[in-house]
Amino acid sequence: CSLLLSHWLGAQTLDESNSEASAVQVPQPKKSQAANSQAENSQDFIEEIRRVHFKNIDELVALQVPGLALSYIQREQPAYQPNQPIEWLFWEQKRIELLAHTKQWSTLIERVDAQQVKLNIIKVATADRNWFLSEQVKARIQLKDYDAALKQLRELLWTAPQRVPSRTLANWRRLIIEVYLNQSQLSDARVAMRRYQQDYGALAEQDGRSWLTIQAELLMQLEQHQQAAALLAKAAVENGKSTEFQALQLLARYKAQQLSAK
Repeated sequence: CSLLLSHWLGAQTLDESNSEASAVQVPQPKKSQAANSQAENSQDFIEEIRRVHFKNIDELVALQVPGLALSYIQREQPAYQPNQPIEWLFWEQKRIELLAHTKQWSTLIERVDAQQVKLNIIKVATADRNWFLSEQVKARIQLKDYDAALKQLRELLWTAPQRVPSRTLANWRRLIIEVYLNQSQLSDARVAMRRYQQDYGALAEQDGRSWLTIQAELLMQLEQHQQAAALLAKAAVENGKSTEFQALQLLARYKAQQLSAK
């Protein structure tokens, strides 16, 4: 209770300070160097407020009270401003991250859908918009709604403007491979993986465990257990502490007859 009270008092103090800062106006017809400096200081102040708020939210999550963290976001998130949506966007990303952390997949999908108009304005960067859509696709995969995930991924790839980075396109194509694997569509997964490696060979290992695990899972489903075990051994340096990764590696080594059943 004392921690929550300190969070509330901190937020109130910041709100009062923000109000006082907003009340100070310097009548200058043109932006001088001093005015620019004042604007920069104001931006720094806003970022500091956000940092404190986000720290409070992270502490609530660490205390295993994510419901309070979500209530905190609902109370403190700035109103959406079409001409200046960035501050709202920071908070909205924090909200989506919290929904993913608490595995509220349906709520996450509905939330992104509800914000489509706000995300589609020109002042929201394409990279930010694609981040929300990618999180939505991942939520569909978690819910095993593979048909909807594939449909959205294909639309993203077909309608992607030229300014979308190749890294983002590669990420969407990896998600398609993951869906094929989850659906046991091995032929489609193998073709998609081969084409991916032809187009993005240099990016193949940049995602670490995620991409390597997908490759290993395909190899295991194709009963190429030796290759899967070798691939997972290569990835063990960075991912060896993950329980899920260790389990997959043990299974691959067992099926490759590198370990006994005992």
